[in-house]
Amino acid sequence: MTPSEASLVSVVVPVFDGERHLPDAIRSVLQQRDPGPFEIIVVDDGSEDGSAAVAESFPEVRLLRQAINRGPGAARNEGIQASRGAYVALLDADDIWLPTKLRDQRDYLDRHPDVDLVFAAIEVFGKNGARTLPEHASGLLPSAMLARRGAFDRVGLFDTSLRLGDFIDWYARAIDLGLVSDCLQALGVRRRIHDNNMGIRDRDRRVDYTRAVRTALRRRRGDG
Repeated sequence: MTPSEASLVSVVVPVFDGERHLPDAIRSVLQQRDPGPFEIIVVDDGSEDGSAAVAESFPEVRLLRQAINRGPGAARNEGIQASRGAYVALLDADDIWLPTKLRDQRDYLDRHPDVDLVFAAIEVFGKNGARTLPEHASGLLPSAMLARRGAFDRVGLFDTSLRLGDFIDWYARAIDLGLVSDCLQALGVRRRIHDNNMGIRDRDRRVDYTRAVRTALRRRRGDG
């Protein structure tokens, strides 16, 4: 890793048919205050709309394409493997970062070398206005996390068989391996709620989350 990469934050943005909200997500990264060096990698997960063209309209963005839709976990994996930074941040294409999100989290990791992952507090917004979630709710949202690259070296990548529970599964594996996680009280993410957050039915969502939780429980019992 070069000296410049040692302080670089790699921002990985998976997108599937997200042309409507993707510009807001990308701009929220570009408008960060004192973030230090960063790169933006957008992974187009087989979109059939203009998501790729939106990403290409920003000269600061590096675009990767997946020919078919494989789910957000696979798209995140593609971006992480192509990234160069010592830190990895994830941002869903319909979410927005507040201007000091990266600065606050980088400063915290610099002051706490024993912490592997740091999350930001979340505000949910949509058709019914906005509300701030309690601090503990931030821990399972990819857009709220900044991680040291070493966290992915230890935990591995996301389970691509889980199209919705991939982040819950990854976070559970991280905790089981003893990685240290913390959460800032400062608001850092606006989580957009809309009709097309994920094109998978509620039943599939429950099944995926249940699989992730059961896998974590079996692992903790030593059942593999």
